[in-house]
Amino acid sequence: MQKGKSDFYLRRANIDDMMLFFDWVNEKTVRQNSFSTNIINIDNHKAWFEKSLKNKDRYIYVLMKDDLPLGQIRFDVSNEEAEIDYSIDRSYRNKGLGNLIISLGIEQISKDCNRVKKIVARVKETNVYSQKCFLKNGFEEYGKISDSDYEIVEYRKS
Repeated sequence: MQKGKSDFYLRRANIDDMMLFFDWVNEKTVRQNSFSTNIINIDNHKAWFEKSLKNKDRYIYVLMKDDLPLGQIRFDVSNEEAEIDYSIDRSYRNKGLGNLIISLGIEQISKDCNRVKKIVARVKETNVYSQKCFLKNGFEEYGKISDSDYEIVEYRKS
């Protein structure tokens, strides 16, 4: 658990967070910014969440302030690279928390998994807010990937 940045901190996700994550993942804007825009059903979410918590190469954290969960950040590690994914609870968006969760997340993954040398973010081209958050946190645009439905911008940080 990491404290600081005005009493915001990250804690590891646990099984008690399952329904919180279910609500977050199915929020309208989160679905729009996801590569798969379909609503996630509870059975699929439960299976994914339980498997994710057991996955030694997946690090999932919850952004907290005053015991209130504000968002989530996840790192999927493969060799020396970690792919990052985050979201902020809709009630707390547009308050700079995207920048904060990325910053805290990078600090935390460095402590929890010292083999990570590079972090990769893949963002829909239409998700300008997330793109700005990654740039503000020292990520550099690496390139674009075309999907049949949308463009993806890849960012990297070493």
